Amino acid sequence: MPHYAYDRISAAVPSVKLTSFYEYYVDPSCCIFLTAGYVQHLSKTPFAASFGEDGIFEMSVGFTTTLF
Repeated sequence: MPHYAYDRISAAVPSVKLTSFYEYYVDPSCCIFLTAGYVQHLSKTPFAASFGEDGIFEMSVGFTTTLF
């Protein structure tokens, strides 16, 4: 079972981020999009012991349209 500490921790860590963005227009005023990205920390972070990894993968899906 993991042990969590609720202390306030901050750190400045050099990182590299790769992001990809795809969009599909349903019609001229409506778009569906997919964003995927990966962040890799270049040095050890104080959070690595808690989460076990120094990289993060993120993904989001959404839509956008005009209001008027």
